[in-house]
Amino acid sequence: MLSTAQAQDPTFSQFMFNPLYYNPAYAGSDSTMVRSTVVYRNQWTNFAFNPVNGVFAIDGRFEGIGGLGLTAAAGREGSLNTLQVKVAYANHLELGNGELRAGVDLGLHNKNLPNATPAAAPNDNSSTTVSNFDMSAGVYYHTSTVQLGASSTHVVEPAFDFGNNGSINTERQYFFTLGFNIEANDQTTVAPIIFTKTSASNTEIQAGSNFILNQKLILGGFYRMGNSSDFDESANDGSEDELVGKSINIIAGFIASNFQITYSFDRSIVDVNGVALGPSHELRLTYHFIKG
Repeated sequence: MLSTAQAQDPTFSQFMFNPLYYNPAYAGSDSTMVRSTVVYRNQWTNFAFNPVNGVFAIDGRFEGIGGLGLTAAAGREGSLNTLQVKVAYANHLELGNGELRAGVDLGLHNKNLPNATPAAAPNDNSSTTVSNFDMSAGVYYHTSTVQLGASSTHVVEPAFDFGNNGSINTERQYFFTLGFNIEANDQTTVAPIIFTKTSASNTEIQAGSNFILNQKLILGGFYRMGNSSDFDESANDGSEDELVGKSINIIAGFIASNFQITYSFDRSIVDVNGVALGPSHELRLTYHFIKG
């Protein structure tokens, strides 16, 4: 049974390829294509009830309308299941050598406790599933060589009251991105980036770089540190504790015309109660529909 828990957005190692999930201002940021992305993450595989998350996102820019995007995300942490569906809108302003974008998304946020006890009597307020309205907002500035982003998810901080089964409060979270695209030579692009996720109770920083070779191969290395969310495996109820999370993340993949595929392997370098968290695996598929 839950008491009162604080919910956090899941961590993705390939955040740079999945920006719409964190920041609606990215919707339609590339006017030449419609982008579709699928991400699957299996985290801390030494735990029986480890976090598993998946995201589908698609976005594009449409003449006379602006940028539109759709995100659907599903996850499991302990015995807590989460589903989010969000629709994003963004518009832009030419600024200097780049483009300044502002966006917002609105959607449905559902949490489900499949192993919890349903209401057994008319006056029993126990519930196993709760849905709430949710909202995110953000800004994004980019040129051909620099990108800056700032956003907030769960702006309205939806609360999920399961009655006698407990409650979950969703914290407002803030994301900050600073990245560069550096043409090292005709065959190599270096893309260093730093990504910060913070809330009232947790802060997490990921920093590193991807290397794009001959526009065909993607190789990257990142380091993650800070306070990250963990669940109480013994309770198996989706509740969260704080731990100092540190990991080394390796990314590898290839580009084939309009299609990209990357895999990341994360090795945590912090144990929990003497038990290794185990590796995390993440797979990302992206397809670009080029506009005529």
